[in-house]
Order: sequence, then structure tokens, then C-alpha cells
Amino acid sequence: MPQENSTPLGSVVVNTVKRSLLIATLFIATRKDAFAQTGKSDFNSLVSHIESVRKNRPVENIYIHFDKPYYAAGDTIYFKTYVTLNELHRSCM
Repeated sequence: MPQENSTPLGSVVVNTVKRSLLIATLFIATRKDAFAQTGKSDFNSLVSHIESVRKNRPVENIYIHFDKPYYAAGDTIYFKTYVTLNELHRSCM
């Protein structure tokens, strides 16, 4: 009786996954320099950058109040909106 020379499907999948992980690891290892930071950065420059972004781009909060907690099909939806600036909750409008 001749023996069949076949491998189980599970081992083929495992070998394919191992090979793919090896290739991905090698690719990532060779590309690590592309994501390195350039120049010297210290904590004070980082804080000053964050502070300037906060001043130039203030946070706006949008609040929406509805007249009902839920609606059926065909209902009219009544709502009121508020846009506030920063933590002071001053109106932007």
C-alpha cells in the first residue's frame, strides 16, 4: 500500500503564518529610522508648544437639549443647541 506524502492543513497554515511574521518583522526592523524624531526636544519646549496650541485653538463644546427622551416615526423633533468656549462655558455666538 503506497504512502501518501501530504501534510496536514494546520501545519501549512502555521508555516505560512510564521513566514509572514518573519517577513513583517524584518520589514519593520529595517524601517525604524523613518520614524525617528529629529532635533533636540526638551520638556519645556513641549510644554510651550502645547500651551500655544491651546491658546490658538480653543476647545468648543456643543450641547444639544431635546424635548423628549425618545421619538416615534413621524414625530417632530424640537431641540435647542448651545456652543460654549473652553471651560468657562461662555457662549460663542
